[in-house]
Amino acid sequence: MNCVHSVNMVHETNQAPDRRQRRRQAKRQGFIAAAWRVVVERGLEGLTMQAVAAEADVAVGGLYRYFDGKEGLVAALQVASIEVFGEHLLRCVAAAKDPIETIQLGARAWGSFADSEPLRFALLDASLSDPSPNLPDDSAIEVNEAINRVLGVLVQAFQAAEAEDLLSPGDPILRTHAVWASVHGSAHLRKRERIGSPQAHSVRDLIVGSLLRAWGTQGSGSLDEDVDLG
Repeated sequence: MNCVHSVNMVHETNQAPDRRQRRRQAKRQGFIAAAWRVVVERGLEGLTMQAVAAEADVAVGGLYRYFDGKEGLVAALQVASIEVFGEHLLRCVAAAKDPIETIQLGARAWGSFADSEPLRFALLDASLSDPSPNLPDDSAIEVNEAINRVLGVLVQAFQAAEAEDLLSPGDPILRTHAVWASVHGSAHLRKRERIGSPQAHSVRDLIVGSLLRAWGTQGSGSLDEDVDLG
């Protein structure tokens, strides 16, 4: 009897942390959802711990059990937005016929994400464009890891392109970040299109195409403008 009782106690002890962890994670996700509602209604400048606590109907102190402060909330929102972008990226590259087209379509995904999710795009763009360390190291690392997971789609495409002799040998991570930097930078030209500057998507395709040709692709490095990006 004592042995059975001991086994049951071990089982319950092992299970309790899992239940607590699930409850904690569910609460954290609820707070992130509340923070997003605040951002949608008031903008990022309106995001405060007090506003989120009111939206979630909890005491402000309760939030600090899950987030260090506003910076922690911003990091959580960025990670959530990166995950949404990751889903968008996968939809964009789903129809690719080869690794080169995966890279090209992937490069276009950032611009189409700006059209489909302007607020999430602005949230990520503001962070990626600002060189100042506006997040503590732990939060910045969390956001960076989320970005790297998403960019893994392009890393794998570069690896496949090299394996299929479509590109010359090279560091797929470095190449991915070169494409990412050019895509992110050219997106800023969208603001100047209204005053007659070159179209941002044309600049982006030119840079990405030039990089791919430099790395050894035999393709044109450009895509038709009516490609369905999802």
